[in-house]
Amino acid sequence: MDPRETLTAKEADLHIALKPGTNLPLLNGVIHEVLQNGKLDHAFIDNHTVGFKDMKDSVSDWSLERTAEATSVPLEKLKKLAEVLGTTDSLVTTTLQGVYQSAEATTACVAVNNLHLIRGLIGKPGSGPLHMAGQPSSSANRTAGGVGTYPAHRNPTNPVHIKEMAELWNVEEKKLPAGPEKGIEDIISLIEKEKVGLFWNIGTNPMVSLPNRDRARKALESTFVVVQDPFLTETSAVADVILPAALWGEKEGTMENADRTINLLRKAIDPPEGIKTDFEILLEFAKRMDFKDKDGQPSVGYNTPEECFEEFKVISKGRPCDMSGITYERLEKENGLRWPVPDDQSNGTPRLYSDFNFHTKPDDAQPFGKDQFTGRALSKEEFADLGANGRAILRPTRHVPPFEQPNDEYPLWLTTGRLVWHWHTRTKTARSPILHMAAQHGYVEINEEDANALQIVEGEVVRISSPRGVIEVPARIGNVVQKGIVFVPFHFGNWDKKEAANELTIDLVDPLSKQPLFKQAACKVEKIRDAHQVEKGDSIESIAANYGITSEELLAAN
Repeated sequence: MDPRETLTAKEADLHIALKPGTNLPLLNGVIHEVLQNGKLDHAFIDNHTVGFKDMKDSVSDWSLERTAEATSVPLEKLKKLAEVLGTTDSLVTTTLQGVYQSAEATTACVAVNNLHLIRGLIGKPGSGPLHMAGQPSSSANRTAGGVGTYPAHRNPTNPVHIKEMAELWNVEEKKLPAGPEKGIEDIISLIEKEKVGLFWNIGTNPMVSLPNRDRARKALESTFVVVQDPFLTETSAVADVILPAALWGEKEGTMENADRTINLLRKAIDPPEGIKTDFEILLEFAKRMDFKDKDGQPSVGYNTPEECFEEFKVISKGRPCDMSGITYERLEKENGLRWPVPDDQSNGTPRLYSDFNFHTKPDDAQPFGKDQFTGRALSKEEFADLGANGRAILRPTRHVPPFEQPNDEYPLWLTTGRLVWHWHTRTKTARSPILHMAAQHGYVEINEEDANALQIVEGEVVRISSPRGVIEVPARIGNVVQKGIVFVPFHFGNWDKKEAANELTIDLVDPLSKQPLFKQAACKVEKIRDAHQVEKGDSIESIAANYGITSEELLAAN
């Protein structure tokens, strides 16, 4: 399911080219059809879930006809999709940024979960929803508590979990912050209100990856910024202090992959002289700050990555990601282990929920959930009232259209995304000559009907505007995107060029996940050069110059 005919979509048996902002309508329509005509696992629903009626009521109006109108997907394709999903005996669903960075992101993920649950296709071989992080460090970051939770999937709004962490760290409970997490856009707002005095950026490049980046740059320029990175990036341009850090082959530690596998990485070579690892930098910072527990002892009592991992094992004990039975020696011997590994007799857990026991007891759950529309964190009492207690929760998934949509001034949908040749903000891939030559600069994909209406030719530099900014990039014309949609890759963000997709994107977020909505915004495309009549005798160089490209690019386009 993708608005664009990507390389992956070309290989699909069924490509659902839906309109931006309609992930949830599509899923609601499919679930409604499956409820009417599919093979529901009633025993699983009755014995292992709660909330079926509310979930069913929330999709009751989503006939396939209404879904086709909302998504622009032909009715026959929707019927085929619902038939396959409603009758298959196994189903793996993968989601990534096309879902997470869209309107109703979390609710769409919930709808995917709902589909698996009503079909009983979870906890079984060949079945399950995989809501994967984009990179291994993202998975480990979540497990370690780097996204506003506490370590080992503890709930910051649960007093029981706060008490556990206070005991494990030997600190006073009142010194541990409680409450829902702060997303990156919350932090930008707090900087603008002068409530954040230090922004410490480790191993990421927000000056390319954040939406409405002109606003983000102004915010970061107004506070003290530390950039910790092996490379100089666009974010380094706003840094007050730069801490060069060792690369992955120059350090030791554990890594968590998208399938929960913990692997051990041994140092291959020493970093350049004077360069420290991220671990060493943070360790030294903690010691210089003289952080102490309530008994006056250093808060950080370890000195090596392995000692740190041993402490995390203690913190993870009894939690869903229990790593009590993992050691460095076992990781090397077994070539990785999937958590939970609760003791040294366990060989890990290849598949979660095979016993149909879900982490929904109030003092087990990582979150208590949030209100779908406001993002308000639900209380422990509200969560307990659901009566799940180890059963999966079927949540209602009611649709609200995206806040910003095409209009008279900005008549086109803008969506952004990735290219196969580049990773994130090109911090590393731009330094690979082969990858750089494959995709050297930004561009815009335009449907040929829209291009013809605007009298745009292949390779011509055009102006793209949104309510937030303007870029000027070459046009690529074809049918990769649908009529009414343009696509701009987000990897490019050099401050000297006007090609950054995130000059245009909207800084609204999903109220539940706090992820910015990179996949939907309104824009317009304008021709910025007069039409050029090619005359006999015109040189390739002069024709190319008229369109703002090189002669090599013109020849390649032709």
